[in-house]
Amino acid sequence: MTPKKRTYLLSGLLILAITILITVTLAKCSSRVTVDNYNPSRDYAGIKNNLKVDEYWLFEEGMNFDIDHMLNTKSPDKRPQFLGKLTIKTILENGKFAGFITYHKDGYHRGRIQFLSVSKNFRGKGYGKRLIRYALKDLFNQGCTEVYLTTRTDNTPAQKIYKDLGFIETGRDKKFVNFAIKK
Repeated sequence: MTPKKRTYLLSGLLILAITILITVTLAKCSSRVTVDNYNPSRDYAGIKNNLKVDEYWLFEEGMNFDIDHMLNTKSPDKRPQFLGKLTIKTILENGKFAGFITYHKDGYHRGRIQFLSVSKNFRGKGYGKRLIRYALKDLFNQGCTEVYLTTRTDNTPAQKIYKDLGFIETGRDKKFVNFAIKK
């Protein structure tokens, strides 16, 4: 083998070794992301914090929403027919709370996504979309043919996500815009 061929061969082997090393390192550093059932001891503080931090985006001004009632009874509100009917899912990155979604059936064939919030330091990773896809699949499996949600008119990042997932705008006023998606 000529010295020139040997140099090319060694260079190729070096590039291959570096590529393998980078691939193995990235695989070890990659995050483990899971969607899980609400666990009060693990998720309560994270949900309460997100609801406080994102209050403007999640609640209408002057709304007196009882977060503890929602979390303790798994109910979207205080109407008795909805007690225990709210699904609360959390998204975890390497076991750490990263966000949550709440949803429920709101009629025989209709579902509602009530809250979606991803913690600020976990945004931009697609976790909101992942939670919505999870909720849609679950609600459609429960027999819903339509799922709706509401967001603020100035929450354009959320609106983009909903439109990207196939939601259609169904109405708006000065403060809020409604979206729905059909199965």
